[in-house]
Amino acid sequence: MNNVLIAFVCGLALIICGMFLYYLRHKWRIASDAHIKVYLSPVDRISAFHGWSILELAVLNRSNVTLWIDRANLILTDIDAQFQTVVPVGHETALIRYALPPGESIPISLNQCLYKAAGNPQGWYSFNLSGAVTYQIEEDWARVTIRPRRIEMTALSIIRLGRQGRKNIVSEPHNVHTKEMSNEKPVTR
Repeated sequence: MNNVLIAFVCGLALIICGMFLYYLRHKWRIASDAHIKVYLSPVDRISAFHGWSILELAVLNRSNVTLWIDRANLILTDIDAQFQTVVPVGHETALIRYALPPGESIPISLNQCLYKAAGNPQGWYSFNLSGAVTYQIEEDWARVTIRPRRIEMTALSIIRLGRQGRKNIVSEPHNVHTKEMSNEKPVTR
């Protein structure tokens, strides 16, 4: 009878320990999954420097872990250009290769990549821009898309940046030193 009681108590203790370990493992998995959630948001903006307008892709890390930002793949469609010096390829990769800490951002100038992908046009040109930013978190690779935009440029300078979607909105360049942004206005064409 003693042996049965001892076996029963040991079995009950093992079941309780197993349930407790399962509970701890489940809590740890939920906590680690919440820790790895990534909020990476690419934002495009126009900055003016010494008469040139630069399109910057600002990559913001809103997660609580450091991310490895690898590259931005840019795709140009509906290229409207004249006097191109090379055949436009319509895509370009901007290598970033930067470890982005939590809560930080990094601006990447896209002008040279866009100019090259459009075929080095000599004058006014326009195109639709879309793409994605590829990043690594721990061992996993992921990508976040760049919102589609309609862009007008001349040489390496941005003239207009318009949103694509239900309502086409145009942003004009702002002065970086005074932090003034001109008003956004709907396109009337």
